[in-house]
Formats: sequence, structure tokens, C-alpha cells
Amino acid sequence: MASIVDHKRTVLLIALYIFVGIIAGVGAIIFQQLLSLLNIFVLEGTAGYTQITIVSGLRRFDLPWSQPIFRPWLLPLIAGAGGLITGLIVYRFAPEAAGHGTDEVIHSYHHEQGRIRLRVSVVKLVGSAITIGSGGSGGKEGPIAQIGAGFGSFICSRIPYYSEYRRQIMLAGMAAGIAAIFRAPLAGAIFAAEILHSDMRYNGKVLIPAVIASTVAYGVYALYFGFDPVLSVPEFTYQLSLVHLIPFTVLALMSAFGAFMFVRVFYGTRDFFQTLRIKPYLKPAIGGVLTGLVALWFSPAFGEGSYHMQQMINGNVPLQGMLLLVFMKMLTTSFSIGSGGSGGIFGPSLMIGAALGGVVGGAYLHLVPASQIPLVVFVLLGMVGFFAGAANAPISTVIIISEMTRTFNLMVPFLWVAMFGYIFCQRWNIYENQVVLKRHILDAIDPVESQKSFAGLTVGEAMSTNFVSVNESTSIAEADDIFTRSSNELLPVIDEASGRLSGMLEHRSVLQHLHQGGDADTPVRQLTQIPPDAVYEDETLLKALRRLEYLRRPVLPVLRSDGSERLAGILRKEVFHRKRSQDWSLYLATERIRTTLDATDRDSAIEELCKIAESGTPGFTAEQIQTAVLNREQQLTTALGRGVAFPHARLPGLKRPVIALARCLKGIDWSANDGKRVRLIFLVLTPEEDSSMQVQIARGIVGLVREEHLRSELLRSARPEVMMSRIKGALSFLDYDGEQGGDT
Repeated sequence: MASIVDHKRTVLLIALYIFVGIIAGVGAIIFQQLLSLLNIFVLEGTAGYTQITIVSGLRRFDLPWSQPIFRPWLLPLIAGAGGLITGLIVYRFAPEAAGHGTDEVIHSYHHEQGRIRLRVSVVKLVGSAITIGSGGSGGKEGPIAQIGAGFGSFICSRIPYYSEYRRQIMLAGMAAGIAAIFRAPLAGAIFAAEILHSDMRYNGKVLIPAVIASTVAYGVYALYFGFDPVLSVPEFTYQLSLVHLIPFTVLALMSAFGAFMFVRVFYGTRDFFQTLRIKPYLKPAIGGVLTGLVALWFSPAFGEGSYHMQQMINGNVPLQGMLLLVFMKMLTTSFSIGSGGSGGIFGPSLMIGAALGGVVGGAYLHLVPASQIPLVVFVLLGMVGFFAGAANAPISTVIIISEMTRTFNLMVPFLWVAMFGYIFCQRWNIYENQVVLKRHILDAIDPVESQKSFAGLTVGEAMSTNFVSVNESTSIAEADDIFTRSSNELLPVIDEASGRLSGMLEHRSVLQHLHQGGDADTPVRQLTQIPPDAVYEDETLLKALRRLEYLRRPVLPVLRSDGSERLAGILRKEVFHRKRSQDWSLYLATERIRTTLDATDRDSAIEELCKIAESGTPGFTAEQIQTAVLNREQQLTTALGRGVAFPHARLPGLKRPVIALARCLKGIDWSANDGKRVRLIFLVLTPEEDSSMQVQIARGIVGLVREEHLRSELLRSARPEVMMSRIKGALSFLDYDGEQGGDT
């Protein structure tokens, strides 16, 4: 009977994947047609800008008039109007639709259980079409990813019994949308599995749904638009040689550097617009005007850019033009999307990469005129290397460019450049919601970072006082019942006479005893592990973690440090990898950030920070907070090293965590292990009832400040708003989502 139910569920799931693929394919058709219409009737019909033409047969409408007059002065006005309309629509109906789309899908997967409102898909479709169709420098990958994912999430939400598959189906929708719009079914599926994490980990659970949905969506889209590749590559002859790997490696290095520049420019522009104290819907309008002004001087950087990308592949763009295009396209994309407009970054990234590849290739062919490498190879390799580095997604990038151009014969150089581009650019990522997923807890951050994030906390701060125990006289039958009801695998055994911990009881031992016909009334003391492996509440969390890993146990008993050997609590392994639905930056408000502290020593700095945090802790005075923080500070230094400290305390009755941040440019002696003076101080206050929150926040702070350039940005930021923007933009909350088997 169970087998029949399982088969029925499998059939229904496959039908659901197919349906998602159909919807995504139709959505891609609608999006492409709307984009084509706006391009033709707004840019060509109004401004006479004809080079925006979409290639590969995607254009199905002809202008009702011929040879429109080019009016370049209209470009800033049209792009600004498009940005204004987009801003009004997006910020009125679905603010999540702002930005480049794919990152929002990644965020939904990691932090929202795959929930995306249906209206987000509709608003993203309309807003992105208007942004790009009015000349904004954006791509189609982000919009169609969010559109497909949104429809997948909505469909799943209407089938309650399948809500557990929401994240998979959401990603299947994203994969289907990308597969359709770029006519790359395999790449869409691999992209959905690879883009979630920045360390080349793959979500295996999504591959089957993504492949099915992608194939269907590709078929639906291609039936309408045809099966030709998105980009047409002229015939060329090329034979790979080992010597060619030298210029290809140089190209990979240049692509990684270009990707780094793009990430910095893009998010720097976004941060600037976030600090502007104007209505949100006006920001995309300003971005559109700036994009149009750039186009007055250099029009190829305007619009989606597929025409100019095709011209570079055809070899019709001079070297100087490609060099200018690298920088101008970075600017226009940052203005259009970083300002809050709606559009993707894949298309612009490919265009920048193609131009960069053309520049490197042109320079190489000038120096080595006898080389047998066609320029088009460098152009294609530039596309691969640039996006592989910017997105931290080398495999899917190789596949998607191969499918878009049908150049599978270049797979080996593609892989070479993609891998080196990824290696050189790992620290910088255009998708800031990607997370690092590691198989081993201590591998989540390097050993030095583990020392900093866990050695500053005690076991008592992370243990749980809510646990189930049994007495030595408890019968095996009773213990088995307790195990079943509590879903525990280990239970502490207490000596009734002394109240001390006498050992640990394994459920496996109980089941084995009963299976072998043992007496169910036997007291558990006969199966108790003696002496128990335990830790004390004043030990460092790092030491306890290493012991958990060595013993391969899910829990460790925690004993009081007063010498009584009584049980104080239970330290659960899950405290180190529990996933939070919200990142800790939500607990840090701009009004609790200070760019300058007057303090010259640790205690006075804590005093100032406690006064700052008082506004967020109703029921607690600054003096009460200060006492709790200083008491904790006496146990163990909270300096993380590298000029960062996180003084903290757990307050009884506190409703939610509160974080304050202050900067002291002169530095304060905090007894750090590395001897460096502290310049960034995070005060962390958490509810006493939540034993794991401090661990999560401490690890999140380490993940944020371990990058030198991020610490430098925080130290250079002139205003609290900018510091807050830097944190939200750069924060990479170390995520262990409990699906190690599926996600790795």
C-alpha cells in the first residue's frame, strides 16, 4: 500500500514539474514579446535608436513606419521615464522585484523556505520589460529567474500536501525560465543547482525537477521562437594547443579582475542610491537618466546589448570600442539596476566579458600575429571567464555559453578559463545571497576563524536547559517510551541519591536489549555508559565542539562548574548548524551605529555602547546591560582579533536580539590574542532563553569581518547609513541548512 502511495506521489510530482515548465515557458514568451515591443516602439519608434534590435529571430514585429530619425537627446528622457514608471510599479506593488532578481530567488531559498508572492512574478515581468525596453542596461536572466521561481512557488502553495517540495519546485521554475529564454535546457538545470552556494556545492535534490521543467520550458519557448541558438557564431577553425593555455590564463586573470571591478562598482552604486533620502521610486528614474547621459556619449552601452554582443562575435567592433564598452557597460548597468530598477545582470556581464575577451585577444594577436587562435575564441572565453568569476558558478557558465552559441568544441578552453576565473574571484560575488556550505562543521570557516567565533563563547552560553533525563532506577521499557516520545538518541541518567550525572543511555542499547529478549523491567543503570563524556559550563565552546566531533555524538551533557557534578544542561550539535530564517543584520538598526567613540579603554567603550543599545531593550537600563556585559567579559575576552570585538550578554526576558555597533579609529586594548587594538565593536544582546542565538550571531560577525576589504570599508564609511548599507550588502551569514546530504 505504501508503495502505491509513493508511486502516486512521484507521478503527481512529475506532472507538477511539467506544469511548472509549461508556465515558465509561456512566461518567457510573454516577457520576450513585451520586451521586443517596447524596444521597437519606444526606442526605435520614438528616439530612432535601432541598434537595440534583438538577434536570432526574436523580433516578430515590424515598425509601421520606416527609417525613423535618430534623436539621441531623447535617450536620457526615455530611460528616466522608464525608470520612474518601473519605480512606481515596483515600490507600490512588490518591492522584492527591485534589483536583479536571481539574488532574490537565492534569498528566498535560504531564508524564506522558497516563498515568493505571485505578484512579484507579475511585477518583475512588467517592471523588467519597461526598464530594459526603455534603454536600461539590464539582462533577462534575473527577471525570468524570479518570474519562473515565483510561479513555481505559487503553484506549490496551492497544493498543501506538497508544501515540503516548495523550495525544489521554486528552483525548478527558475531553471525552466532560464532554460527557455536562453534556449539552454541543461544549463538552466545546472545553474539552479549551482548558484545557491559560492563554493561549488550542488543541490542534488533540485536536479531532477529542474531538468524536467527546463526541458519542457525550452520546448514550449522554442516552438514559438525557433530552435536556433541565441547567439550566432561564424564558422571558424581552431585546434587547441598547450601553448594556448598561457594567453587563456592571462584572460582568466583579467576576467577575474574585471569581475571584481564590476562587483565593486555595482554594489558601490547601489549603496550610494540606498543612502539617498528621496522617495524610492525616484531612484530608478535618476539611474535611467544617468544611463541615458552615458549613451549620449557612447551609445553601445545603452540597452540590453545583444546586438553589440553579436557584433563583437562577428568581429565588427574595433579594439578601442571594446575597451570603452568594458567600463561604460559597468556604469550603465550599475546605474540602471543598482539604483533600484528591475533587470538582470547576466546579459550585461556577458557583454562586458565579451568586450574584455576581445581586448585581451586583440592585444595578444597584435603581439603574436602568427597565432592560430581566432579572435572570436577570445570573445567567447571572455564571456565565460567573466561571468564564472562574478557569479561563482563556473560549471553552469560553461554549459550555458556552450548552449547559447553551440560551440561545444570549445568545452576544454571554456573549462580552463572558467575555473581560473572562479579561483581568482572567489572572494567577490555579484550574488550576495549565495552562502558557503561545508560538509564538516569546523570546515565552515578556516581553523583561525573557528578559534575566533567559538573560542569567545562558553558552553554555558550555548547549552540548552530544556532537556529530558531518566533516573538510574527507570526501567528499560519506560526509557524506550521516553526515547520514542522525545525523539532523542541519548538521555542523561541521574543518580537519585546524589543528583549527579551517572552516565548516558543510548536508545540503540535499549532497542538491542529488548530485541535480544532482555527483561523490560531491568533498570537503565545496567545499560548506562560510565563514566559519561561531559563538558563543563565554563569551558570554551570550541573545545566542546571538537569533543562532539571526536565522539561523533549529537549531544553532550554539561556539568556545573561549581564541583557538584550536577547536570546543568545539554549541548546539542545542532546549535552549530541551525539555520536561521533571518540574518542577524535585522537586529542592528542605523540609530544604534556610531562612527566615533570617545572611549579610550574597554570598560568605557562598553559603557558607551550600552547607552546606545538601551533604546532597543525596553525594561533594561544601560547600567543593567553594562553590568551583565562586564560580568561576561571577565570570564573570557570577546576580542575576535583583526581589530574586532563582540562584547555580549544574555538578558532574561529580552524579546529579541539587539545589536549595536561602534567604531574607534584610534583603537582600544581588548586583550586580543593577536595583540591588535580593537577598532570595530559589536555589542550583542540576546534573550537568555535562546541558547544558540549568540553562537549564530558571533559566527555571522566573523563571516562578515574576516574579509579585509570589508573591514576597511566599515572603517572608512562616513555615516551610519553607509555602514549599515555596507553590512547588508556584504553580509554572508554562514548557513548550515541541515540538508547536508542533498545540498552537497
